[in-house]
Amino acid sequence: MSTFTFISFIHELFLIILLCLIIKINQCERRMKHPNVVRVLGLCIDGQEVNIVSELCHSDLNAILHGGMRGGKWQDKVSLSAKERISIMIQISRGMLYLHKKERLIHRDLKPANVLLNNNFSIAKIGDFGISKVWKNKKRPL
Repeated sequence: MSTFTFISFIHELFLIILLCLIIKINQCERRMKHPNVVRVLGLCIDGQEVNIVSELCHSDLNAILHGGMRGGKWQDKVSLSAKERISIMIQISRGMLYLHKKERLIHRDLKPANVLLNNNFSIAKIGDFGISKVWKNKKRPL
């Protein structure tokens, strides 16, 4: 087997493994239904490009706190009121409680960039389950 054939084989194998992982993530996310968890609508594969189609969220908490893209435009950081901050924290907690208790899922990458918000910051949703893990030990609680 030539080096080129071997590299081509490894590349194909990597794409197959990646595709299986993405399908697993898609199936996991599509069954989750909670107001504080991003809803995945589908998966689109075009050649080597994979896109996950999800409900529309206008920004993430990191962009709000530190400045960044919001609604397709660059925005300066936003000063959230105490009421907005508490509401976001409660919604994140509710989403995490759902993931742990109902889905038995450990997110493993919860950070401001993975907390998505609507335009007026009234709804917070947890997203990006790329490195999440299902807790399989049913006898031992999370």
